[in-house]
Amino acid sequence: MPLIATAIFALAGCSGSTERIGADLTGKSVYIVHGYMAGPEDHWFGWLHENVENNGGEARIIQMPNSFDPVAERWTEALLTQIDQLDENTIIVAHSLGGISTLRFLDKHPDKKISGLILVSSFENELPAIPALKDFIIPKGFNAETIKQIAEYRTVFVSDNDPYVEPELTTSLAVSLDASVREIPGGGHFLASDGYEEFPELWEAIAEISASEIN
Repeated sequence: MPLIATAIFALAGCSGSTERIGADLTGKSVYIVHGYMAGPEDHWFGWLHENVENNGGEARIIQMPNSFDPVAERWTEALLTQIDQLDENTIIVAHSLGGISTLRFLDKHPDKKISGLILVSSFENELPAIPALKDFIIPKGFNAETIKQIAEYRTVFVSDNDPYVEPELTTSLAVSLDASVREIPGGGHFLASDGYEEFPELWEAIAEISASEIN
């Protein structure tokens, strides 16, 4: 499949339910990776887990260690120990700091192929708002070309008013990965406090990955 061209989709804010979006995830494994100062029970993670399993797939929310004072190598180790399937039936969804940790993890598996990679408010450069996370950035722990070979479908979600990750940093990552970009105006950092206890636009991206494989 040709590499995915970068495009911007202006989407409505979070609303509605997954009932309007058909998806058959039978045989799929969806791994959900949370970010900084978060855990498996936060934001839209549990909602996504439930919907994956209700549509025939298997879902796992990865427990990242010490999310209030994270250490880059320990987060990579957590992914190495908790993600036990990397193949054409694997989809990884990662939020914020979980995104760059996922990229560092995937870089260690250049011989693998996964179905899809969805990054939400992720980044590859230092965050002016959170300088304490620079150990995840320097030295850079992944090669973009390797990620392109591993993940056939690559999608990045970005908001125009993210207070923690500047939108330009997320779109820059999308360009590096040759990923499609879905911009949601007013989405903030896609937290529960931003109204994201559900995330139907993300669910639609998962459904599109599954449908593309069938077709």
